[in-house]
Amino acid sequence: MSMFKKIFGNNTPLSKKEIHSYLNESLDKEQKYNIEKKISANDFNADAIDGFSKDKDALKNVPSFNDFMSQKKGTNIPKQKK
Repeated sequence: MSMFKKIFGNNTPLSKKEIHSYLNESLDKEQKYNIEKKISANDFNADAIDGFSKDKDALKNVPSFNDFMSQKKGTNIPKQKK
């Protein structure tokens, strides 16, 4: 099982753009509803919204998921010992 699946299961993580739009209340009703479904389906998403709502400027320092993953390609991440 991939690390992505271990973290998110079958749920999709919120994108940086979705978090930004949600916190700045720049969504229509349908978009807001869809993001709120993602938030309620995944504790990681709920924690992200909670944390970034306390410090919206922190979101500026977070790379997009694709940028983050492209930086990690070829990086050997040691496996945790059991």
